Amino acid sequence: MKNSQTDDTYIITGNPDFASEKQKVISQIHSFSAGGAAKCTTQTHVFFGPLTLEEWAIMQWKHFDHHLRQFGL
Repeated sequence: MKNSQTDDTYIITGNPDFASEKQKVISQIHSFSAGGAAKCTTQTHVFFGPLTLEEWAIMQWKHFDHHLRQFGL
């Protein structure tokens, strides 16, 4: 939901290495792209609750798309 508070599990603390984190994201995108919904988590979403693999896949795609557009990529 727009302007919702960020869940504590997503707040980054410390000073992570940008290059390393960037490579992790690129790897996750490639893995998701190759595996589709089967590569999605089965965990309960902290805000939306239980989701099917297909719902996770759609939400993940929208989430990546949002951030890539946010940063002009």
